[in-house]
Amino acid sequence: MVESVVARWVVTAAIGSVGLAHLCGLTTGRAVVHRVDGCAHAVTCGALIAVVWPWGSWLPVWPQVALVACAGAWFTARGLVAVGGGEPDLRVAAVPASHAVGGFALVWALVAVGVGAHGRDDPGWPVSFPASVLGLGSLLVAGWWLREACTRGVADRVASRVAVVGHAVLNGGVAVLLFALR
Repeated sequence: MVESVVARWVVTAAIGSVGLAHLCGLTTGRAVVHRVDGCAHAVTCGALIAVVWPWGSWLPVWPQVALVACAGAWFTARGLVAVGGGEPDLRVAAVPASHAVGGFALVWALVAVGVGAHGRDDPGWPVSFPASVLGLGSLLVAGWWLREACTRGVADRVASRVAVVGHAVLNGGVAVLLFALR
């Protein structure tokens, strides 16, 4: 849980808007793989929102862990298929890889919160170092997404840029959560 009420609302608004955008993208005209992507994003957004609020501790942790781990596994498989399929541009594989890193970082955070690990208050669980490393990794991925948004060509669609910024927001939200666990 994030202690600051303002930070909770900021994370909720940012992550909620990204999750809502992915839910709205679940139209029937899209390929199944894109619908699974949208569901995986929406599940991750929901878990991230739940974990920043006090009421999130009332929810069972292990179903959240299982769903977010499945989303992380899905994105890992998508990245491996891109590389294994002979994709010459590694940035294509970096996209699902960044999703997988964020998903598995969130899995770690959910497990840490679920077993009662609250940093310095619980000397039995060394949370600070992994939270710092994963938080820094999530910030780096968020920065990569922001750089992608800023370096897109003029011809790129606005929707494409909004999606890229949304991914930066997701990774930034994971970083906020992880730094709050320290």
